[in-house]
This record gives sequence, C-alpha cells and structure tokens, in this order.
Amino acid sequence: MVNGISEVYKDKDMDHFCLDLDRYFSEFETFAQGDPAFFATSVGPPFLSFRDFVEETELFIQSATVSVRLEDLATDPVKEFAKLLEVMSVDFDLCRLNVPPPQATLSRFLEVKEKVPRFSDFIAGLDAETKGRIEKIGYTL
Repeated sequence: MVNGISEVYKDKDMDHFCLDLDRYFSEFETFAQGDPAFFATSVGPPFLSFRDFVEETELFIQSATVSVRLEDLATDPVKEFAKLLEVMSVDFDLCRLNVPPPQATLSRFLEVKEKVPRFSDFIAGLDAETKGRIEKIGYTL
C-alpha cells in the first residue's frame, strides 16, 4: 500500500516522477477523469474525478469551521495553528508555541507543468468552472 506519491518519488526524484507521468499520461488522464474502469479492481468507494475533487474541496472550505492550507502553514505555522486553538477555545500563550513548518515541498505542480507539456495542456484544458473553483480556493494556475 502506498500512502502517496511522495513515498514513491522522493524530493530528489522529481525528474523520475515527470518521466513516469509523461510515459503513463493516458493512465493519469483516465484516473483524473474518474473512469470507473480504471478503478474496477479497487475495493471501497470510487475515487473522485479531478473535477469532482476540486468541487468537493471548494464546498468543504465554504462550510468548514476552520481551513488551513499547506501553503499558509509553510508561511506562518504559528498563525495557522492558532486558528485551530481558537476554534477549540483553548487559551494558549502563542509566544511559547513552537510549530515547525511542514516538510512537504510547495508548488511542485508548477515544476511538473514545466517539465511535462501534456500535464500543462491538461491544466490549461480544464473547464472554466473548475479553473474558477481552483482560483477561488486560493491557487493560481
């Protein structure tokens, strides 16, 4: 079982990831479209298409008591963690709070867009509604 791409492709392996994405791009598109045939052997609920995932994310952010983006945690982890404490009604001295920034690499998709033209075309070819939702939740395409 693989929990995520970052377990298979370490930070130093970005070129390998881009080569694999380019080589197997038709499979990525099938996955991103949520094609049931792609997930036929998977157990459990079906995966969302990319479009559905973006819509679900937008709806979640609209209704969430608090939402914290990875990018915001990287910029000011104490401020973002303080949001969680506030929602929990915890009185805490923020001066004593030490929150390490996330270890994830930010904006890797921009590097992938640059190195894999078909991925760039995929992003450019998203429908206007999906692009609008992505921008509404704070990301620039």
